[in-house]
Amino acid sequence: MKNYLILFGLLFSIFIIPSDVLAAGEDLYIPYYNKVEDFDVLSGEGETLKNILYENSSVEKVEGDKCILIYKEQYSSLYHLICSPTLNYLTLTYNSTNNNFFFSISDSNTRYYRFNSEYFLTFSSSGYSLSFSNNSFENLFLYSDVNFRFNTNAIDNIFFYDINDSSKIYGQFNTTDLYTYKDFYLTEPNKEVVVFQDNDIHNISKLILGNNIPEEYSFVYTISDYLIVLIFVGIIISPIAIIIKVLRW
Repeated sequence: MKNYLILFGLLFSIFIIPSDVLAAGEDLYIPYYNKVEDFDVLSGEGETLKNILYENSSVEKVEGDKCILIYKEQYSSLYHLICSPTLNYLTLTYNSTNNNFFFSISDSNTRYYRFNSEYFLTFSSSGYSLSFSNNSFENLFLYSDVNFRFNTNAIDNIFFYDINDSSKIYGQFNTTDLYTYKDFYLTEPNKEVVVFQDNDIHNISKLILGNNIPEEYSFVYTISDYLIVLIFVGIIISPIAIIIKVLRW
């Protein structure tokens, strides 16, 4: 009887294994928020603004320039223009520790300009870096002459979902293709897709092991989740086993 009880416990544990762990290491689901929804970027409003700022008398013009225009309220400025003749593409790197994306441009030809709401230049320098808010992807791009690619570790596909409704997937990206800034202006799909969320068991593992284990060793979380589940199953089964043992006496 004891062996059957143990077997039942192991089978029962399968149904409460964290589903998000089974999906880990293959796909990444992250909230998406369009910060520039007031701009009609797809109709060229972002490009028009980029041209206005680039033609500003205070901006250095270099032959073959490629520019990126970002909207972000920062340092009393709204518009951030990054230009360089040697830009090929921009890499958006995923930081698994902070659950966010970031990019950095630091080649010697890069020039960075900030403008206020009246299009007046407020600051200029060389190089530029940006970190998106934690636990979400903020679309800040009004225009870009260069394409984008994603750099992740042990992740095949990236899914952006509505920050207000995690069941709605707005876009799918991978780490092998290049994308334009217009690809970040996502449209709602015809059907809803359920997004895996960390459950209480997985959160316990993160609390015990910490949240800074490298992505290539994420299987440690999976092992921890299984052990915690088995401990819970053992706690549930123990009273039943004691009752059966007492009845047999």
